[in-house]
Amino acid sequence: MTQEANLGPRAVRPTADTDDALDLVETEMAVLARTLERLHRRSEIYRDLDRASYLIARTLETTGPVSINGLANALGLDATTVTRQVATMEQARLIVRRADPNDGRVSMISLSQHGRRLMRAVQLARKERIATLLRDWTDDERRDLGRLLARFNEELTRDVITRVP
Repeated sequence: MTQEANLGPRAVRPTADTDDALDLVETEMAVLARTLERLHRRSEIYRDLDRASYLIARTLETTGPVSINGLANALGLDATTVTRQVATMEQARLIVRRADPNDGRVSMISLSQHGRRLMRAVQLARKERIATLLRDWTDDERRDLGRLLARFNEELTRDVITRVP
């Protein structure tokens, strides 16, 4: 194996200015994004339920029955994107579509029992993988990471929503 093949993501880190907090965060985010892409390509976790469907399933579990527009709003996505994904999930019997009792023109989407079982299996696999990765971390460190990721995701979501295309 060549020296270049051994570099991997660690090679990027020495270029980060550790005295510059934003440079450090930017570098680690670049490494994280690349690592997550590689992990996704190699993972069997999403074989039966892809990432988009997983997030929709988790959202439906939280919201209960919701319209396409309500689901799109909850996910911060365009309704046409959600419509396509919901159609794919409906074909796979992961969701159930029923008429809204208050307005028969609107469909209410909910998670099917089959969808709930698949979502739970993916959630368990994800949690097991995260537990393995964080096995040497304390519960406080894990909570801190979760709290900081939630805060970052909120800022990122707010930026995406307020940014003019």
